[in-house]
Amino acid sequence: METWQYRANGSRQLSSGDELTQAGYEISAKPSLLGFYRLVETVTQSSGKPDCAGDLHEAPGDSVTRYIQFSPRQDQLIVCREESLKACFGPLKRVPG
Repeated sequence: METWQYRANGSRQLSSGDELTQAGYEISAKPSLLGFYRLVETVTQSSGKPDCAGDLHEAPGDSVTRYIQFSPRQDQLIVCREESLKACFGPLKRVPG
């Protein structure tokens, strides 16, 4: 199971397999004309262990830019590498709270 928790204070925690990372994030206030929000995350802490797919990810100090798009009901989202549906994963279920 993979969990991404975004907090109102601009911090994010991710757990996936043995991977556990903490990051700061900034997200655009409005979507682009293509309907994507720009999300920039900077890793502050990482376990350095593989995620549930066996992959290793960013190290502390690394930044990554993602583009997210919400479903019309805003209860799901997809995460993309660019403002395109060509390189995305999801949908992820959005859990309030």
